[in-house]
Amino acid sequence: MQQKGCNKVLLLCFFLLPIFIFSCARKPECVPNKSHLPLSKQATFVESTSTVEVTIRATGKGCDVESAMEDAKKAALWYILFAGDRPILKTSAEREKFKDVERLIFSRVDDYVRWESDIKDKRIKGVYTLVTILVKLDKGLLEEDLKRRNVIKGTEDILEEVGYPTIYVAYTDNKGKVAATTIQEYLQDRGFEVFVKSGSEKVDKIIKEISSLEGMADPHFALALQTGSDILIKVDVVTASRRVSGVRVDKASVTVQAYQSTTGKLLASSTGYSPERKVTDISSVIQEAAQDAADKITFQIKKEWTKVIRRGRPFKIIIMAEGNANVIDENVYEALKELSKGRIRRTASGKNIFTYLVYVKDINNAFELYRLLKDRYGGFGRLEKVMDTGYILILKAEGNDIDLRME
Repeated sequence: MQQKGCNKVLLLCFFLLPIFIFSCARKPECVPNKSHLPLSKQATFVESTSTVEVTIRATGKGCDVESAMEDAKKAALWYILFAGDRPILKTSAEREKFKDVERLIFSRVDDYVRWESDIKDKRIKGVYTLVTILVKLDKGLLEEDLKRRNVIKGTEDILEEVGYPTIYVAYTDNKGKVAATTIQEYLQDRGFEVFVKSGSEKVDKIIKEISSLEGMADPHFALALQTGSDILIKVDVVTASRRVSGVRVDKASVTVQAYQSTTGKLLASSTGYSPERKVTDISSVIQEAAQDAADKITFQIKKEWTKVIRRGRPFKIIIMAEGNANVIDENVYEALKELSKGRIRRTASGKNIFTYLVYVKDINNAFELYRLLKDRYGGFGRLEKVMDTGYILILKAEGNDIDLRME
């Protein structure tokens, strides 16, 4: 019996000894973050609330709630600098330059915070406290700081070199008008000249017939050419609503597509979304979605337009002729070929009308091109200008009036 008792005691000690040793061991401690960078980089885009402000959902990591919330703000700042589909620092060269000011920018995170929400989620993970909040950041102010410190080059600096495009924003209904007006405001804040019109505007007869000849049934392209716009943005709005816990909530999506007016080439496309929320007017979620779409597409437009200009501006040339039309066509083609260094394409022709697309460097508008073409033209008749607007030039080849006849 005594032997059995001793065995039980030994067995109990065998099980209790590891527990005793473990309990005596030093527990892991949370080490405060000494770096200026966030511990957590968990962040997602929520919405663009204005032309310069964005809202980010961010999760911070710290030894307590206060340090976790501070980390969340830094995570939101890190996101708009490096992550997402349109980060501020877009190139390796910009990221390299940013290293020189990285500590300063992250130490000033509160300068860029315009609003932060209450805690949306809190949990413990190991020794760390994780906190999720919404953070509204002034992206515009951050970009200005980085431009001033020569980390990034401002859009205005790039476009001053190559020229700002003029933009035509087209809509088809009242919802589209709300979105188009919001996009107009966004683009104008960034230095673009913008027209906003519906498809019901009156189109000049000549431009309308030329568009018909080229098979461009969409009246927006004709209107974009008529206003002298370089880029046509088409806006499409979709809204939806549902009931959540007996409360109606609405959301919107705005799709924007940007085309080169003279060529019809798609330059950029994007869709913006609003959060789902209870609203008194559907226009508010349309505006939010339009802000998101405008923010996404603006960078694409700037990038593509810079490429376009450096390759040569696209001009649409229309020649109307009577008598010896084929000779005039050949003579004009040769003159344009010389001006564009071979970058020329015929887009359509009738019996007495011919259209060309030419790419020319260092010429800013159709009138300048007309003066050069008139000097170089040595063919039948004399070239006279009928219309020039933006990058479209309409000419006739004789001194007499010519009636436009499509065949």
